Amino acid sequence: MRIPHLASKVLALSARGLSQSWQRRYGHGLELAETFVDRSRFAGTCYRAANWLRVGQTQGHAKRGHLYQRHGLIKDIYLYPLTQHWRELLTEEPSGT
Repeated sequence: MRIPHLASKVLALSARGLSQSWQRRYGHGLELAETFVDRSRFAGTCYRAANWLRVGQTQGHAKRGHLYQRHGLIKDIYLYPLTQHWRELLTEEPSGT
C-alpha cells in the first residue's frame, strides 16, 4: 500500500497534538516545536512539505556534561509554530515578580 505525502501527514498529526499533550503532562502548553536534520543523510523534504521553517544550522557541537565537544555534524534547524502568536509570546518581557 502506498500513501501519498505520508511523512508530512504524520508530522502534521504529531504537531497538532503536541501542545495539548505537553499541557496535560507538564501543566503548560508549547508555542514552538524544534527539530534537527542531519544534512549529510537527509534533505529535510518532509519537514518543508509540512510547512516547518528552516531557520539555520548548528555548528557541529554536542553537549557532553557541562562542556561542548565538536563532532562536525552540521544539522539544519527547523521550527514549527504551534500557536498563532508564538513570536510575541516567546519575546515578551517577563512580568515583574
